[in-house]
This record gives sequence, structure tokens and C-alpha cells, in this order.
Amino acid sequence: MKKIIMLLCICILFPCFAGCDRDKQKNVCAFLVNVENNTLTLDLAEYITSEDTQRINELGLTQQDLINGYYIYNPQKIYVTYEFAKKTKFEIIDWHRQFTKEGKNLTYKTKKIQEFYEYLSTYTGGVPGMPLFFDIKDDKITKVVEIIMM
Repeated sequence: MKKIIMLLCICILFPCFAGCDRDKQKNVCAFLVNVENNTLTLDLAEYITSEDTQRINELGLTQQDLINGYYIYNPQKIYVTYEFAKKTKFEIIDWHRQFTKEGKNLTYKTKKIQEFYEYLSTYTGGVPGMPLFFDIKDDKITKVVEIIMM
């Protein structure tokens, strides 16, 4: 009888725990669509590297598709919105040397959201044409990373 009760409890409680991944960290690749009042609208994409052989085969990609070692798969618009966490980190490529000195690495790291906004203003329409990478926890953006894509 104890085993049956325990089994019933597991069957009832397990789905509750399985669905409790709200605080789980997510890493997403996405195009920035809009920035408004500390809220970003993103168009989700898939960043595929040459190591992702199963996904490459599924999509029928060739090495020519991954000429720079990656492929951005974005067949349809999938918009999501997230707010920044209180202590979001930003790693951007300072193309215009707003924050870095000549001769230094182009990567600039900051926790200042205003610097991120200043950086975005250098792009036409205020959004980069390439995807960015976002760490998301508790439905908040905890980190934004830009990598050089050529």
C-alpha cells in the first residue's frame, strides 16, 4: 500500500516539478527588432556551427552555407519580448571606438544600460543587422553578447 501511495504522489508531483523550469537559464540567438522602455523585442534565430552535424543534415546545408563557420537559420519571424534584469551585462563590438581606445581590443564589456543604448544608436534604425546572443533567466535578459560575424 505504501508503494502505491508513493507512486501516486510521484505521478501527481512529477509534472509540477517538470514544468518548473521558469528560472532555468536560456541562451538564445536573435535579431534585435525593437528597444523600448528597457524591453527588447527579438526575432528568434538559430545559430548553427560546423559542429552541429545533425542539424546541418536536417536542413540540407553544405559547407558553402557555412562559409564562415556558421549559418543563421531564420525562416520565419518569431517575436518574443524580454526586459533587462537589474544587473544585465553587455559585451559589444565597439566598431566606432565609442568606448575603447585605438589599438585595443574591439570587445567592450559594461553593465551600463545607457552605454548599450548609445552603442545601438550607431546602427541604422537603432538595431544591428546581425543577430546577438542573449542569456535569459527568469524571463529577464541577464547578458547580451555580440560576436564578430563576417
